[in-house]
Amino acid sequence: MIVPIHIAAALGLVEPYSRTSVADAADATGFAADVFGVSGEEFAAALEVENVTHLIRPATAILKDWAFLEISFGTDSRFRTLVVPLNPLGPPPTAAGEFLVENWAANASLVTERVLQEKVVITGEESTSSSWNFYRQFTDAWIVAAAAFEDSPKKPKWLGVTTIQIAPEARLSQGDIPELKFTNLLLEALSETKAKWRFLALYRVFEHGYLSEILRTIKREFFRSPKETLDSCRTSVESEVRQFTALCASSELEADFERFLDSFEQSKKDLNKYACALDRSLNKDGQLSQLKGKSAKGVLVCYKIRCSIVHSGLSAPMFEAYPDAADCLEMILEDLETAALAFLGISTS
Repeated sequence: MIVPIHIAAALGLVEPYSRTSVADAADATGFAADVFGVSGEEFAAALEVENVTHLIRPATAILKDWAFLEISFGTDSRFRTLVVPLNPLGPPPTAAGEFLVENWAANASLVTERVLQEKVVITGEESTSSSWNFYRQFTDAWIVAAAAFEDSPKKPKWLGVTTIQIAPEARLSQGDIPELKFTNLLLEALSETKAKWRFLALYRVFEHGYLSEILRTIKREFFRSPKETLDSCRTSVESEVRQFTALCASSELEADFERFLDSFEQSKKDLNKYACALDRSLNKDGQLSQLKGKSAKGVLVCYKIRCSIVHSGLSAPMFEAYPDAADCLEMILEDLETAALAFLGISTS
């Protein structure tokens, strides 16, 4: 097998190299376990990985612990990111350790005198498409968010996971309408740390979605029934709640917004003043009683929270008037994050 010169020197290897001799030397010298947290066999296997572009650069934020993330875009593209923290407590998890070995083969500077570089982000891309810019932007925002929420008991949905899968036909990757900016909106949501701005960033994902659905309807139906199509779309544009509800149904998000409503109701039961004020507002104007279905009510609550934050139409209590408003959002944000990721075609594990 092929072994880079700097690794052969560090392990004291002499040619000809074999997988067994590399594994034995990695174990005997302690490099495998002490530096990378893997076995000698795992160390040797990592050196045989091919067709990956490995890079190392300063991290966008300093973390207290290892952070490893793998992103897949359909079956054609995989991107891995590992953040080496400041003064790491012990070696990384096994998968991350193997990835470190891969990177050391490409970047001799990663290890100096049996010590890993710290405060760096290590990346590896396997791709048949040009996804590098998105991957880099996503992981940079993810690292900043990981640092911001490192000591938080309630982390965003995209943190605390090791894999993110983007479906081949995900809305995130749709390019048929140049004005669609789902990628920008996702990155904006990743970057937000205050609850109300995270909520608005996520809401804008759905707002972007229902407007794009109206445009697609016009393109699809106009020549078959132009007047009816325009009349229907005009009616939809005049009611954000109607658009949002229709999008929820067509995107099969009803269960997500039912859970969203459950979380809001729990906030009320906990006597959150903001949630109670919002509920009084909804019942006063009779909007809740006019709706059929739990998910539709969840959509309406979501819309009213958005209005409350931006003071749109003055039809909801002002967010800033309630000291516990952010606490209410913390109760419901995970459900909204789950819905937004599902809508964009993203799953996590």
